[in-house]
Amino acid sequence: MLGSGINKYGLEDCSVIVTCKGRLSHLQRSLPRQLALGAGEYILVDYADPEECGRWAQKNYANVKVVRPKALCPPYFNASHARNCGARVAEGGLLVFLDADILPKQVWLLQILAAFNRQPGLVMAHGAFMRKNAGKTGSCVVLTSAFVSVRGYREEIDRWGYEEIDLFRRLAKVGKNFRSDSGLLDCLHHSDGQRTQHYPERDKERGHEAMMALVESAGDGVVNPNGWGS
Repeated sequence: MLGSGINKYGLEDCSVIVTCKGRLSHLQRSLPRQLALGAGEYILVDYADPEECGRWAQKNYANVKVVRPKALCPPYFNASHARNCGARVAEGGLLVFLDADILPKQVWLLQILAAFNRQPGLVMAHGAFMRKNAGKTGSCVVLTSAFVSVRGYREEIDRWGYEEIDLFRRLAKVGKNFRSDSGLLDCLHHSDGQRTQHYPERDKERGHEAMMALVESAGDGVVNPNGWGS
């Protein structure tokens, strides 16, 4: 089982990874709060953003590492590929995935670190999949070695939603999960239309169902057989 040893993780061991495409107004509000977590590394993935969020971040925050990957299928956004590209350059032992509309309280991450330090075998921490947590379930912390072992997010998932559910299910096969407190995360309000504006399927529910079917049909085959995060 991965993560079975006794570790002592601190904020300096955390790499925060945030992806952005067409969400500059959200990022301008969330980035200060995300940086206030005090993590050792902050990575912003500018996924061919028409608003050039990376340029804005570099101008205003010298400690933000900007990654600009080539989109898999321009002009669309692929959250799995974007997050994998951020994970590829991360140096921390723990990967902290946040969306550009998430405003975290520092205690959220501190509670998760405490869980990793007291529970051998822990490989991930995420909130409950409940209606009241809508928009927050993609916020998670994953042991870097476990993330690499399952080959990251499934990049075939190119519609909105389900990529985190698929990742969590695969991680559950290699280690334990800690149920984090989503009440310690605030989510900026926005419409579903804004949520899906850069995906090839604009209907959120239809896209989610299609990706669920894709994952079920894939079974236990190798995830990202041609590589991930490049």
